[in-house]
Amino acid sequence: MPTANTLFALIAVGSADALRKAIGTKYPGESLEVVPGQWLVARPSTTTTLDISKELGITDGTVSGAIVLSVSSYYGRSSPSTWEWIAAKTGTAPNATQAG
Repeated sequence: MPTANTLFALIAVGSADALRKAIGTKYPGESLEVVPGQWLVARPSTTTTLDISKELGITDGTVSGAIVLSVSSYYGRSSPSTWEWIAAKTGTAPNATQAG
């Protein structure tokens, strides 16, 4: 059985461009930029917020400042493609209001 993914939310508090590049390099195909400077990232369930922070150069400040959050549940209003991406990456059913 494949390992389940954990969903993380990242909020840039420094250079969004530098963080965008680092996320694209480290997690190709595993991230979604929801709005400029804010991403969802899917990683194996054993991954921690500290792991993400270290891997992206946030902890030591070499890339950008950011807040890394582990998402245990979600709800809200966004485009259908956002909910579909979350469902595909986490193996869960979409759980929110969709806006076109």
